[in-house]
Amino acid sequence: MLAKLKFIAFVPNYMNPRQSTLYLIEKKENIILPIKLANQKIKSGKTLQGAFGRFLACVDAKILGTTIYKYLDGTFYTYLNISYENNHIELNIDLVDAISMVRKINAGIYVHWDILYDQGIKVSARMIHDALEKY
Repeated sequence: MLAKLKFIAFVPNYMNPRQSTLYLIEKKENIILPIKLANQKIKSGKTLQGAFGRFLACVDAKILGTTIYKYLDGTFYTYLNISYENNHIELNIDLVDAISMVRKINAGIYVHWDILYDQGIKVSARMIHDALEKY
């Protein structure tokens, strides 16, 4: 079973420019999925992702979204979900590349619930209020 996520933010680590964190949220249960990234950033502009997206358009294929399907040894594994000639294709792709591509076309970001529950942080209004009160 899959949970739909929304992009919250990409936050660089100013103390260590080689690290950053990507934040995604599942809104129904208020679970935030922080994903630590090393030596990566969410790209924009002319990139390989853009060229790949144009190639898919040329062959009349469509990006449906991306699915985080596995977490192992600190790495999230991701499929790019593509529709081509009435076929559904799951292409294993780097997480940052997948997020960059689906954000450009406003496609869905999905994760298996077990990964979300294991790696995510459930937040509540009270938790946020208490945290803000401390500062």
